[in-house]
Amino acid sequence: MLPKQHLLARQIPQLPPELLDRIIDFLYDDPAGLKACSITCRTCVPRTRFHLFHTTSLIGLRDDFTRFAQLLASSPALGLYVRTLSVTFLPKFDYSLFSDITMHLGNVRSLTLVGVDIYVDKMLLSRIGIVEHLAMWASFRTSADVCALFHAFPHVSNLHVGSLAYPESDLMHELTPSLPTVPLRRIRVDKGCTPLLQEMLTHPLPLLEDLQISLRSVDYLEAFHDAVIANGHLLKRLAIQVWYCGPESNQRQNALLCESFAHCTVLESVQFVCPAGVSWVATALSASNSPLKEIVVDGFARDSAELDLLAAALREPCLRDARKVVLKLRQFSLVSASVANLSGDAIRSRFSVLFSHGVVSIIV
Repeated sequence: MLPKQHLLARQIPQLPPELLDRIIDFLYDDPAGLKACSITCRTCVPRTRFHLFHTTSLIGLRDDFTRFAQLLASSPALGLYVRTLSVTFLPKFDYSLFSDITMHLGNVRSLTLVGVDIYVDKMLLSRIGIVEHLAMWASFRTSADVCALFHAFPHVSNLHVGSLAYPESDLMHELTPSLPTVPLRRIRVDKGCTPLLQEMLTHPLPLLEDLQISLRSVDYLEAFHDAVIANGHLLKRLAIQVWYCGPESNQRQNALLCESFAHCTVLESVQFVCPAGVSWVATALSASNSPLKEIVVDGFARDSAELDLLAAALREPCLRDARKVVLKLRQFSLVSASVANLSGDAIRSRFSVLFSHGVVSIIV
């Protein structure tokens, strides 16, 4: 007579590993469920570990780093499951704690850095893996630390600068030779258009396809202009936000915008966010030499005259063949007589060419 455990084994069907992995994948956002699966059988362990450790966040508290370092010390193989890592450094952080963690990593592809007064150890960071996506909301001790960061990750193709700062006493011309060349394909700049970042954007970036930038002052506009003059002929997607009123009222700034768009010759998609008014968008589109396929305008329309300018720009020959045009128009509360002109048949008549092609969507 067979032992009881053998009888049970015969009664329970053996699922193929591929099917078992698919079942576990449905629990990707259920840590408790994944932990329960991981102790059912050895076959489930690799897949559950993949989901449990794929995305790891370390907040700046000492206990978080200590616990994770102890876990990796007892099970070093767990570190290789980490693909997406987010690290927050608080002031006076003990970097030896982070060193105990990085020695067990090696497969990280996406890194987010958050914190203040960050010190960068190139050798320490380079151990975590071949990082391709880098995001930061951080201030660094010196601009040399920022340079060391990019030297640690020379394969970054997707860069998101949420914010970037370092002491202004650092002189850019002393650091320029140490800037590495990275294969950037996508760049997003929200805040932190420092001289160091401006220098990087004006370097030749032969793989650049996608640029998103928030223009918070004339300094940002000049950085955008220089970046586009250097690499605009490569851009396929552009998203630009203007948070101040300069471009439409200042002739020089308006000229910078127009010259920038004139250098974007292969753009396929462009998105504008313009809380200060849409008239400058019309000027920029009129200067474009690209056969755009998708145009999104999200901003405040102050009066019907602005809509007339925008409609005229969208009738330009190079823009007539756009497959998708989205206008998200908001209204200033102080506008009175012109508000009535921003809805209904008046809008349809202004954009009749686009309506006839069925490519325009207007949200007021």
